Amino acid sequence: MKSTITFTTTLSPKIMEFLRQESQKEQITIREIIEKAIKKYQTEKTKAELAEAYKEIADNPEIKEFAEMGISDYNEMINQLEK
Repeated sequence: MKSTITFTTTLSPKIMEFLRQESQKEQITIREIIEKAIKKYQTEKTKAELAEAYKEIADNPEIKEFAEMGISDYNEMINQLEK
């Protein structure tokens, strides 16, 4: 199984210039910048989804009690996402 895939997309000239400048400044590839940005987006989205789920269960005492029992698992997931 391949560890990477190739795809083609279009970007605005401003974004491409920003990527080129950051790539040179940080001495990393444009691919690395894009990958870091997507991982950050993915982490933030997952955190927001988990936060929303916890808000929804806050009104249900039985589910809230069950969720509190699993809070250590939740914290472990968050810590793994931030790596």
